[in-house]
Amino acid sequence: MNRYSNRGHREPGEKKAEHLCIAERARGRPLPPKAEVHHVDGVRDNNANRNLVICQDRRYHHLLHRRTKVVRAGGNPNTHGLCGECHGLFLISELWLRKTGNEYRCRSCQQLILQIQRLKRRALGLHHTVRHLPSDIPDYSWLNEENG
Repeated sequence: MNRYSNRGHREPGEKKAEHLCIAERARGRPLPPKAEVHHVDGVRDNNANRNLVICQDRRYHHLLHRRTKVVRAGGNPNTHGLCGECHGLFLISELWLRKTGNEYRCRSCQQLILQIQRLKRRALGLHHTVRHLPSDIPDYSWLNEENG
């Protein structure tokens, strides 16, 4: 379901969110195919021109959100990052970049995740043969409660 407002701004056969129409009107032409519109204050109903930023793609849009979260947590987005697990604020030099390349983990969370993965491998008898677990392994989140 689209959570954006479509008040009166419809193309023939297509519903277009209000913030997209406003951005296109301000730009004077349609948005590029992969472009996204970011709300600076995070309020989806605030479609004032000064509150909208046209992003070249989803990756850049997510970058703006990550940097905003760091600022709101009291950090400098050039030197700090948030742990994707505990959401704590850390210097980037103290964070581990996850293999997906778009999220950080603090040292404590990284060590806990590795410990849980080792326990899963041991429980399945795989601790000497497999480095990465298949996705169909049952959930062992209860181990987190015992170690936490």
